[in-house]
Amino acid sequence: MTSFNLECKVVSPLTQIDKTDQAKDGTNIIKIKSITIAADTGTTDEEGNPASTPVRIPVYTGNGLRGLLRRKAAEIIAQKAREKHLSLTRSNFHLFFAGGGNNYPETPDIQTENRIRKLNPLVSLFGASLALESKLIVSNLVPSNPLITFSENGAYSKAIQNITIITKDDLLDHTKFSRFISTKEIDEWIRYNLEEQAKRKQDREDNVSEEEKTKKGTIRNIIRREYIVPGTVLTGSIAFKTEPTKVELGLLISALKEASREQLGSSAATGCGFTEWIIHDREGYIMLETKRNPDFIYQCSVNYDKEYKGIKEFNNWLNNLKQENISIAEILKPAGKDNEKKNKTTN
Repeated sequence: MTSFNLECKVVSPLTQIDKTDQAKDGTNIIKIKSITIAADTGTTDEEGNPASTPVRIPVYTGNGLRGLLRRKAAEIIAQKAREKHLSLTRSNFHLFFAGGGNNYPETPDIQTENRIRKLNPLVSLFGASLALESKLIVSNLVPSNPLITFSENGAYSKAIQNITIITKDDLLDHTKFSRFISTKEIDEWIRYNLEEQAKRKQDREDNVSEEEKTKKGTIRNIIRREYIVPGTVLTGSIAFKTEPTKVELGLLISALKEASREQLGSSAATGCGFTEWIIHDREGYIMLETKRNPDFIYQCSVNYDKEYKGIKEFNNWLNNLKQENISIAEILKPAGKDNEKKNKTTN
């Protein structure tokens, strides 16, 4: 069975948001996706068995990577449809890019399913709503070395660090904090802001009237968030429930090529999410590798085997794209009354 092993090196801080929590100092912190594992402490318990302790390590979720791959695969097909002046309806656009939601609850008969899979490799690979099962299995990306450290307070992973982002509101423009020119002034402003937050919280608890409440000096001020430390190598895999066709395999490799250039996670505007990839098959053959320019990480070179199995077959399919290949929603029969006649095209 075909499968691929993924190595993703974090080049700049990587943040895939999970939830907002409260830190020990009372400030809010945005936490990243993670899992808890049992870390071997190197000691034994009272019964002489190896002792372990829970520790939280970062992950980049398989669902997140799978979603990115689907969007890139859909972009490739949508672009070719535009070039050929084919009509991609709203229903099909939503089906290709997002899976169709719950719009298609009925499972088609085997003949219809086989017809859909033959017509469109994207829908066959990634699935369609509740009607068509995906062939793909995308694992979480986890650190090959989570840098687990033990202390008196327990174990933690050095692969997770915190960063504080300060976003100044216009209300500060005419105050002494209008321009931050030193870390001392930033620290002073943070203390001032925390005191202000504490006063506002106490005002709420004391039911202080709106007129007497401590006024809010900023709208968005301190954003503390976790990130995966640059240099961390995340590993994972892509496998298949059933063997993909050559066209499906070529589409997946094309999507991987495009996705490997993208910034992962959130906070892309602040330079987060840059990565380098090595992707090899089960025989160990490297079929795709990316490198970032160390002087300008926005530049990314992608080296891949253009003759790798499936690429030629997918390109042939793409170059011969027809209207029936992108009219899958009509075959699946959406729930409720058929609104396809009212659909406007997206091209």
